[in-house]
Amino acid sequence: MSRSQATILTNMCLIEDGRGNIVMQIRDPKRYSWSGAALPGGHIEAHEGLVESVIREVKEETGLTIKSPKLVGMKHWYTTDDERYLVFLYRTSDFEGDLRSTEEGEVRWVAREEVVHMDLAYDMLNLLRVFEEDNLSELFYRERLENDFLREFYNDNSNYMNLTEWEKKYRNPIELVDIIGTFIDNNDKFAINMWISLDKGLFLNVTDENADKIIRYIYERYPW
Repeated sequence: MSRSQATILTNMCLIEDGRGNIVMQIRDPKRYSWSGAALPGGHIEAHEGLVESVIREVKEETGLTIKSPKLVGMKHWYTTDDERYLVFLYRTSDFEGDLRSTEEGEVRWVAREEVVHMDLAYDMLNLLRVFEEDNLSELFYRERLENDFLREFYNDNSNYMNLTEWEKKYRNPIELVDIIGTFIDNNDKFAINMWISLDKGLFLNVTDENADKIIRYIYERYPW
């Protein structure tokens, strides 16, 4: 049996200036299905090295020549054609040149704390967590929903594993659904985050926006 699979290879780079600003690219919805404010990057060409590719893409889209980009993680999912879409995530603060916009989209320096107020591309804030949190290395969209995905972070911090030991007590998925519902009903009263693990080593961050979809997925996956 063949182990090969159709794959699309791309990259994305977080570029920092050392003064609290990062490069953001405004992706035109007339040109891109994944539109809004995002980080620069693009497709890896045939026979091209991974680092070579991200340096080229950043140069083409921003005018900057980056140096020593560090691979910090991955984002991936399956397309509707069952192709695995891989995004190699890089980060650097070493660059030369002046920022310039191209037909790929307007680029600008943006204060990191202001990014949350921009019209961002889909799930950009979750993606930034992989760039910025040392213990996160992967964002995987495991299940495609009607207008969203069920996302999972890979977390290699053993402290997170220890904090989720209590979940082993809940064998009945209905009990887990009740916990999620109670959390959402009360999360405005407490400064806490809720993570659940349905598969070993993979975690879902429960939020107001995705709680209903997660609950629906649990019922579909574990009919009781």
